[in-house]
Amino acid sequence: MQNKQVRMSLAILAGFFIIMYVANAWMPMYRDDYWHSVIWRTGEHLQSMGDVMYSLERYYITHGGRLVSFFFQFFFMWVGKFWYNWANAFVFCAMLAVMLMHCRRDWQFLREPKALLLMGLFSWLGISHFGEVILWCCGSAVYMWTGLLAAIFLLPYNVFLAGNMKGTQWWLMPVMFILGMIGACSVENLTVTTSLLAVLCTYLAKRRGLLKGWMITGAVGSIIGTVACLFSPGNQQRIIDDEDRSWLFHFLNQIPGNLEMIMYMIPIILTLVLACRILFMEAARKRGLEVPETSQSPSKHFVLLGFMLLSLVSYSTNGFMSNIIEAAIVKVLLVPIGLGDPLTLEHFNNLMESLEEVLLYVLAVAWVYLVTIERTGLFKDRIRSLKQQITWKQLAADFPELRYGAFLLGLAFFNNFVVVGAPSFPGRALYSSSVIFIIGAVVILRIPAVAKVLLEGDAAKILRRGGLCIVGFIMIATLAVMHSIWQEDAIRVGHIAYEANRGNLVVTLPPSAIPERRRVLRHIAYDDYDNGLTRIHVCTYFGINDVILDPSVRLEDIKH
Repeated sequence: MQNKQVRMSLAILAGFFIIMYVANAWMPMYRDDYWHSVIWRTGEHLQSMGDVMYSLERYYITHGGRLVSFFFQFFFMWVGKFWYNWANAFVFCAMLAVMLMHCRRDWQFLREPKALLLMGLFSWLGISHFGEVILWCCGSAVYMWTGLLAAIFLLPYNVFLAGNMKGTQWWLMPVMFILGMIGACSVENLTVTTSLLAVLCTYLAKRRGLLKGWMITGAVGSIIGTVACLFSPGNQQRIIDDEDRSWLFHFLNQIPGNLEMIMYMIPIILTLVLACRILFMEAARKRGLEVPETSQSPSKHFVLLGFMLLSLVSYSTNGFMSNIIEAAIVKVLLVPIGLGDPLTLEHFNNLMESLEEVLLYVLAVAWVYLVTIERTGLFKDRIRSLKQQITWKQLAADFPELRYGAFLLGLAFFNNFVVVGAPSFPGRALYSSSVIFIIGAVVILRIPAVAKVLLEGDAAKILRRGGLCIVGFIMIATLAVMHSIWQEDAIRVGHIAYEANRGNLVVTLPPSAIPERRRVLRHIAYDDYDNGLTRIHVCTYFGINDVILDPSVRLEDIKH
């Protein structure tokens, strides 16, 4: 049985590896990739390891403290993106394995293929700005790679406190010290969370009389990494540049960031709702309480399916749904209240760009959720009376894993709160919190009473098939769009290189033919050359002055 589980787990990891490699291979160099292909803030291309280290030094002094991630960026921009494509696919699979080990609190990640598959599906659904933090070279180096290092560093603490790590492990003392420095020198919010967890685990071990030397050296190394990251000369300069923003701005900036993470987590949150209903019913049975029957009857959800089909047709064609809704809102609401100026309309158009894909995603998730409820009888009215008789404290006492899962869910939002001290809160910064939230969710779904219904029973078929269909659609759409971008980008970048070699300092290109609406729920990270940062970084890399987009120029005209 174990051999079968191991083979299935390896097959799942191999499947994700292939998908990730193809996606990375079709992801062209983008924005900061060009910027980090030259020695920091110069026009000189990286040509040796010495250049990599010199560029890292210049970055640390003038811009920020993310030494580890920027080393990876400079290194792979030097050796070539071909090697990054393989490495990044491996790192994604390693991330899934480490997430499951944190979930199980042991080292046996190959023994639960269903949970491993769930980690992968949840990651494709729930990680915010997937394209920027997983597929984009510079973005993945900052978030996924350093996140993996931090998770590896914290894993011995987690496994040890769970009682699944024996012996003194004296050799871990220097290893954990180095891992602590490297793992903590990541991004600003994650480095704080990492060091706090290392110190907290060390304190808990001391209170239990289980303190080991490697825990102390790991915590010390982590603190050193955090200090190196947060108090770098470059970070101090960025704080000075940002002093025009008030603390009120930083706190208010938490609201859209956390709401955005919740939006991506909708399928995971709804699954947790079902899990909690199962736990309440199981706790009632343990106490001999009567679980009431439901008074609700099943529905075919034809209206929901109709809107899903309409959204799919609109998404696959010209986006007529968003165009009609946008025009109606502009005419009926924005113009009458005096918000019909070009800038407001441009911002509103950007907001409406992803309407079909968001609507299709939410409707599909809602349909799977409703069908699962009807198949399992987990209607809300069945547990309404049980909540009055069973407290959450009692529920946690009945199911100890629930406390660990709830701790991780809370830790995810705390990790977001740490960003309050950062100059901004981009969607990319949600990465580590998304991963922590997913681990906490799978912890709860693995509780035997929950797993029996949602991972093994009839409901499991619905959730598995529905989840695979939704994630499969996202994967196929992502790969299809990225292949188109890869083909188009190769021609346009080839033309820039050709013109730059001829000494032309201004290059004219046709605008991208890839619609901006095809972001596939932020699984695509790509901007055209009319984006300021993209244009500036490409110009720096090729040594030209400007890139101009001209609609009268065709792609066929610039092929070489």
